[in-house]
Amino acid sequence: MNLWTVALTVGAALALQHLLVRLFAFRGLEYTRAVSRNTVYAGEKITLTEVIRNDRPLFIPWMLVESRVSSHAVFGKREDLEVSGERYHRSFFTLMPYKQVTRVHQVTMKRRGEYALGHLRLTCGDLVGLGSAVKEMDQDVFVRVFPARLKLPVPYLPLTGAQGEITDLRSLMKDPCFFSGVREYRSGDSVRDIHWPATGKTGTLQVKVRDPVGSVNLMVVFNSQLRPDQWGTLTDTEQEKVEYGISLAAEIIAWALDRGSGAGFSCDMTLGVDGDEPMILPDSRRGQKEKILVCMSRLVYRRKKRFVTYLNEFLKYRDMDILIVSAYEDSELKEKMRELESRHKSVSLCLTKGAGLYK
Repeated sequence: MNLWTVALTVGAALALQHLLVRLFAFRGLEYTRAVSRNTVYAGEKITLTEVIRNDRPLFIPWMLVESRVSSHAVFGKREDLEVSGERYHRSFFTLMPYKQVTRVHQVTMKRRGEYALGHLRLTCGDLVGLGSAVKEMDQDVFVRVFPARLKLPVPYLPLTGAQGEITDLRSLMKDPCFFSGVREYRSGDSVRDIHWPATGKTGTLQVKVRDPVGSVNLMVVFNSQLRPDQWGTLTDTEQEKVEYGISLAAEIIAWALDRGSGAGFSCDMTLGVDGDEPMILPDSRRGQKEKILVCMSRLVYRRKKRFVTYLNEFLKYRDMDILIVSAYEDSELKEKMRELESRHKSVSLCLTKGAGLYK
């Protein structure tokens, strides 16, 4: 066999292989991806699993799977994985006949939000790059990320009232887990309430006297302005400060709901680019916490009005315990709080600076 014959044979084989890939690359080819959890808190990891099955005798030299991802979804490093600028996730495969390949990626969801990971572009190519076949597909892969959990002693968060006094959240909600004193045991008292140290000192059974739970409808209102004159696009550092404030508001709400009190949430940010500001009124029923967390995950960095103007929304409501979570306080905000106090049980201010954000 002379050189020309070899060249023609190889060329014909490559051309045939190229034609087969172009015509049949996606016939009998199945690709799926799934995530281990659809809801997580910011900073937690999920597992993204890719499964591709080649259910025919055709050999695919290489296949590229691309999907656009947020820079806040950070993939672990793999030799067969490329994330370009943390904007495009790319996986490379070589598919033998009648084989299935499974890839597992650890993804850290860095920031609160809603993430769609199911829009894909599949590209199959031949051995020498003569051409490729392309297919786009959408799969229902969605992750909702709640605000990051904070390791803060929330019941002791500093709350600065409109007159400048310092108090704590327990002054609004008396926690049944705490007690104000002891007394002698009476028939019908719970054994769990026995105060053993006091019993040892007095020689008679002593029980804890618990404070009653107050009737509280706590409305947490978050101010996304970091200073009174702020407007426009936020820098990355400013966004981190806003995220901290949202997480702080979420922790306060969770603390209240876990103790049986009613809690709600509102904010001067919008639900999506074309949405309105959220207004979830205080409630203690089951599902309220998740409802608020879902709302928080949908918030975007967009405002329609200044925060003090937004507070006018609460003039039409009455008898709530309003807690404003804000990065600052000024005379205009204090004046608006005094106006709200004439219609509500209490109006307090929790500064994120006092909660440990600015050191």
